[in-house]
Amino acid sequence: MKFKMFNREWVNRLFLIGLGICLLVGLEFGLRLLDFGKEYDFVLEDETAHRGRACLNTQYIALHYFQHLPVNLDGLMKEHPWFSDTEFPIEKQPGAFRVFLVGASTTRGFPFEGRSINYSRFLEMVLKDVLPSRKIEVLNAGYDALSSFGVLDLTQKILEFSPDLVVVYTGHNEFIGHFGVNSNVNFGNQRWVADMVTGLHNSRLFLTGELVALKLRSRWKEEASHEGRVNLFRAMLSEDHLSWGEDSHRIALAHYRQNLLQLVSDAKERGARVLIVNPASNLRDFSPVLSLPDPRLTASQVSNIEAWMAEGRVFLEQNRNDEARKLFLKVLQADSTHAHAHFYLARTYEALRDVHRARQEYRLAREFDKVHLRTCSAMQEVVRKVGQQTGAAVLELEQVMEKVSPNGLVGSNFFLEHVHPNVNGHFVIASSLARKIAEAGLPGDSASWDWSRLKMPRHYIANAGYDARQFLNARYTIGRLLLDFPFFQCEEGEKVLAGIDHQEREQELIRSCRKNRKESQLAATRS
Repeated sequence: MKFKMFNREWVNRLFLIGLGICLLVGLEFGLRLLDFGKEYDFVLEDETAHRGRACLNTQYIALHYFQHLPVNLDGLMKEHPWFSDTEFPIEKQPGAFRVFLVGASTTRGFPFEGRSINYSRFLEMVLKDVLPSRKIEVLNAGYDALSSFGVLDLTQKILEFSPDLVVVYTGHNEFIGHFGVNSNVNFGNQRWVADMVTGLHNSRLFLTGELVALKLRSRWKEEASHEGRVNLFRAMLSEDHLSWGEDSHRIALAHYRQNLLQLVSDAKERGARVLIVNPASNLRDFSPVLSLPDPRLTASQVSNIEAWMAEGRVFLEQNRNDEARKLFLKVLQADSTHAHAHFYLARTYEALRDVHRARQEYRLAREFDKVHLRTCSAMQEVVRKVGQQTGAAVLELEQVMEKVSPNGLVGSNFFLEHVHPNVNGHFVIASSLARKIAEAGLPGDSASWDWSRLKMPRHYIANAGYDARQFLNARYTIGRLLLDFPFFQCEEGEKVLAGIDHQEREQELIRSCRKNRKESQLAATRS
């Protein structure tokens, strides 16, 4: 009797579960039938005024990836959005060579205004010149603060539109980007949860929930404005878990590798080639954000290290380079992972004209920086192995930049701060990509390429719209960025602002930087 009742209870439960699933499926189907939420798809198609064309939709990024920002996004959502700067024909023309570039802020072109000062725009111009017989389509799918999870998501969307080549530049945001291991939005660093949430982006029911949440949250958020730009670092990072440890590093590497492998596999299924840019960063002219003492050191040892560091920097400023070198080596004997000791030791080696050792120490400074904002050597090795394993082409950007940098040291000649290229950096990326595409046998035989038509860099830079206004706006953004969380590089930020005569107007931010730097260092040491 009990057994029959037990069976009946489970039959009822299964029936209710099945009924619930059927209702959800029915609602999903009904919403799709009504074209509900179509304006939030990443690729928008067939608007009345743009028949036969598509564009990439910024609203998809805002809704699915940045609902947690402390501004009212609801007011920015358009009922009928269209973004002409990413417009392209849905049906690819015969003979057209279609390239999508997928990535984060470097690909988008931060901190330049608009979407025209970036390696995507330069690549398009170069390809049109050196491939005169082909119709060239280059689409920029770069959006700020995306990790490789977001890059994979966007790639899966654009693969439906017949790209010949997908160029991927990702890796700097594996700690701080959406789903990054130190991000406020990481779902406990569980990949399966991140994959599930990303998959739900395709659901109209899930979209309904997101839109309701957006409406409710917007009631208590201030309106977004150009003047009150959100500090994405502050919005994405948890101040309580700012620095990275070995566990988070291991997880980030695993996620990065799996996302790249999945991306290349998906592209192959769709008949598209993949070219991965192995990320480069500013080694010479960007000091580490944070050095933390080895926890095994005593308070007295830590105090000695701080004194040696201060004295060594004074010697370095006085060009007493050999004395400075000895002090920084002394620090590293006590604490081999002290990022700033490696950085300033690199400075002394450079002053002593030992460029090989200087390059080694600059790289170690990047590796041991406890706020991991730059792709490290282990992540660069992941890219190489993915390329070897899958046959995807890899552009070794750091090696390219070293070849054309003074003494082979990559710094402010190509970067504005830690990872974002200046206009020269963007052009080097673009021209290197063009050469790599030709080397990979795309889009046809070598006879298709006419390199004699390649113009001087200044021609492409001027045609992209780079002018004094773009220069000043970018420098102003970078100066403020260096003064704010998580950098607090007060002297560097103040110097940038002074260079464009904006130092006086940001005195409050400069004072705040010095105060916050001390508090941040104390908090990091305690944690």
